[in-house]
Amino acid sequence: MSSLGSDAPGPVTLEAGDIAQDADALERTWRDQPGFWGWLCTVDHKSIGRRYVVTAFAMFIAGGIEAALMRTQLARPENAFLGADRYNQIFTTHGTTMMFLFAVPMMTAMGLYFVPLMVGARSVAFPRLNAFGYWTYCVGIGLLYVALLTNHAPDTGWFAYVPLSETLYAPGHRVDVWAQSGVAFHTRRTPPRDRPSVSCHC
Repeated sequence: MSSLGSDAPGPVTLEAGDIAQDADALERTWRDQPGFWGWLCTVDHKSIGRRYVVTAFAMFIAGGIEAALMRTQLARPENAFLGADRYNQIFTTHGTTMMFLFAVPMMTAMGLYFVPLMVGARSVAFPRLNAFGYWTYCVGIGLLYVALLTNHAPDTGWFAYVPLSETLYAPGHRVDVWAQSGVAFHTRRTPPRDRPSVSCHC
């Protein structure tokens, strides 16, 4: 036993210069690149959390405008401000926006921003996947609102209950466009939802 003990390595001592060099290398690794490209490719959890807040608040304003349009239509009987088809599109887009593009992303932003700070972590686990989630969220917004502006938005209500979402009552590809945008912003939901909890256990 004594011979085994004598072969054991001694304590490792670090020089102040080595510590400073390692700290500098770590800082360079996590530092954002300068300019627009660095802003675009950042993986900092605080920056991404702020982006979610700003984007979700913009969606809150968009949803409010849609609600105002619906209220204007319903202000008096037989109003012709919005046609029935356009009203259904705005109703569906409004519900989708307020639930999936505002409320859920805003809560996601709070978790992404605060959880790493509360547990003392440098960032969330898998930060690039976290950044990817934000950009898929933006893709989903783009698909939904391009469809609305081109008169191809879903018109089945944001809950999409049958039979209203079946081909008999919803002909064409409006529900398909909605489903594709939903895939994008629900893909966004998975990475940020798991990252804070994984960060707490790492």
